Amino acid sequence: MQTTLKLILTFMFLLFSVNAFSQTCDPKASGSTCSPSSDFSGLPIDQLPPGARSLGLGGAFAGVADDATAAVANPAGMTILTAKEISFHARNSDSDIAFLDPDAFDSGIYSEPGRLNKSYSDKNTNVSFASFVLPMDRWVFSAYYINQLDFSSMQKGGDDILLDSQNIDTYYNNNAIDSSIDAYGLSAAFRVTDSFSIGLTVQQSKLKITSLDSWQVDDFRDDEFVFAEVFGNGTAAEYAAVIVDEQSVQSNIEDSDSATSFGVGLMYSLNSNWSFGLVYRSKTDYDVTTEQVITLEEGCQGSGVLFDDCSSIIDDSSKVTTNASDTTITVPEVFTFGIGWRPTDTWLISFDINRIGYSDSTPVRTFTQGFGADINAGGMQLTEKIKDETTFHLGTEKVFVLENNNTFSIRAGVFTIEDHDGNATVDSSDTAFTVGLGTTFGSMSQFQLDLGASFSDATNNIILSGIYRF
Repeated sequence: MQTTLKLILTFMFLLFSVNAFSQTCDPKASGSTCSPSSDFSGLPIDQLPPGARSLGLGGAFAGVADDATAAVANPAGMTILTAKEISFHARNSDSDIAFLDPDAFDSGIYSEPGRLNKSYSDKNTNVSFASFVLPMDRWVFSAYYINQLDFSSMQKGGDDILLDSQNIDTYYNNNAIDSSIDAYGLSAAFRVTDSFSIGLTVQQSKLKITSLDSWQVDDFRDDEFVFAEVFGNGTAAEYAAVIVDEQSVQSNIEDSDSATSFGVGLMYSLNSNWSFGLVYRSKTDYDVTTEQVITLEEGCQGSGVLFDDCSSIIDDSSKVTTNASDTTITVPEVFTFGIGWRPTDTWLISFDINRIGYSDSTPVRTFTQGFGADINAGGMQLTEKIKDETTFHLGTEKVFVLENNNTFSIRAGVFTIEDHDGNATVDSSDTAFTVGLGTTFGSMSQFQLDLGASFSDATNNIILSGIYRF
């Protein structure tokens, strides 16, 4: 009888072993059913026009675009500039980004061995924008540098280690990311008439990214319960201490990619009080490679009766499977319509509507790396479709005229942030408030200094910019 039970147990163990491997997510084998290892839809890629003045105005700058940052905000606006300019901008960012960890969900029994909702956090200071502007009669040209992403973090709280006392499992997970997008661009604008201008920008950018998504479960197949029932020489917890049964998956990206994008802009001045801007910025796709290593360790440890029971069924072995898949990280396209209204010579009110193509973002992975089943099965809906979103930006500026026609300005603004992270359990919609100060000084106001800040639940930014005209 005991021999028969051992044979049945051996067959069950081998069968389950094969199934465990067949369920593991293999990007090459499963194609579109196996998404990238990490969630990139929530990365804090800067979609606002660069510059402290624009930030102080709540990012509502497409219908204004009257400084060096117009090369990105609305290249047609560069025709407003009449002197050569050099600008330099520094940004301090403080971000807390929520993300979904699909591997924290045991899709086999619909439970959570880990924390589904985790977060990254980073503070950094960098050069965010620099440019040179050259007016030439009806033409204006610009060359610039811009940083759209500089974010590095391990998951907040470090390693995620949780014990499942019911199934006597131990779950380990860790996520980390280091990413940047730096770009160089050339812009040209032409004043078609005194009231109408067009502009074009071509930008070459480079994404650098290193990411880690590691997952491991000890006592993955719960063999200790079967051993306790069949052999009866110890409890499941005692057998778990003897049986080696570990499944781990580690997905890594250490790659970079360059891409070219473009922007076009129109600027129309109805009169000295009203101006309108229309801007399109194309999406940018970066293709990087995810390397995945899957390891299954099995065997027995220790000595005694429980060890003898274990070793009669399980031979020490280690199986490693490696594969690679392509991951696309997208900076979405943006359509912007902007209005600038100057009710007096010293007041400005600006308003922008942005349509952002978030639907092109990399979708959140729905298949777990280890359990190999859809986390949305079993009546739960942990992810949601990423859709295009519309954001609204409003800003105001009051200018005080000083001696020698120099100025001092105060600014305030607000803009909306729409949920686009693909996580159904977190609503990342937000409203950001902005403030700003600016001054021009020197002969013919040749120097300009601006300070802008934005505040929201997820990200705070401070930008200091300087412009020299000659």
